[in-house]
Amino acid sequence: MPNRIKLTPAQKKAIERYNFCLREEDRLGFSVFANAANTARQEEKTRVAYEECKRLGMTYEHGL
Repeated sequence: MPNRIKLTPAQKKAIERYNFCLREEDRLGFSVFANAANTARQEEKTRVAYEECKRLGMTYEHGL
């Protein structure tokens, strides 16, 4: 198992938020509330979380 790069507290919070958004996006796909507006809203939240991770300098090496 390769050594993981240590994350700062801000990076930990950002990656947790991103992973949460991904789970919510997957969950919405199987929901009765899945429509174009809700899907677009959730995709926007995921995009913002991803951009925050990138802004903090995270890459695939950080689990992104």
